[in-house]
Amino acid sequence: MQLQDNGVYTVPQTQYTMDTLRLGWEQLLTNLKRAINEVEVQIMAREAHNVSETQMSDFRRCFNHFDRKRLRRLDLSEFKACLVSLGYNIPNTPEGDADFRRILANVDPSGSGFVTYDSFMRFMTQQASDSESAEQLIDSFRVLANEQPFVTEDTIRRELPPEQAEYCLQKMKPYKGDSAVSGALDYTDFSNKVFGETDL
Repeated sequence: MQLQDNGVYTVPQTQYTMDTLRLGWEQLLTNLKRAINEVEVQIMAREAHNVSETQMSDFRRCFNHFDRKRLRRLDLSEFKACLVSLGYNIPNTPEGDADFRRILANVDPSGSGFVTYDSFMRFMTQQASDSESAEQLIDSFRVLANEQPFVTEDTIRRELPPEQAEYCLQKMKPYKGDSAVSGALDYTDFSNKVFGETDL
């Protein structure tokens, strides 16, 4: 501060000016605040959606891999490649394009053409918790079906309230596995559809 007070803004013994140091300091503080915010968002997301630390780490690593310019955002082609690398099946067909547009409506509602890190993490944690919920529903049906890979109409009508039973019976497809009995219904396909992995 004494140098500035005396009107000295450069010092021949160093290549750094006060402005360069101030700018570096401000960038450091900005990066630190961003890192703190990122950790807080991840903790809240993990707690709210019951997503494991390993899953969060996989999502973060995948995003960073495709964010080559380190702008904390992905363009649409980078985002699509990121989803594919995480196991999403987005074929180059009209149906695949429709699925991708549906996903974009969630992560880029303003249509900016970019998916930010925060939007990506929110989407992925939501998808991970939905996936776990589908697994929970499948497990529940498996218990009702005595560990069989299908459930019968009688079991559904006996175990579920009438409204829920009718809904399930309307939406469930016949089970086509080797062990199928007459009237067997596919609860795995139904559960995945309920949680948005495929269309009902």
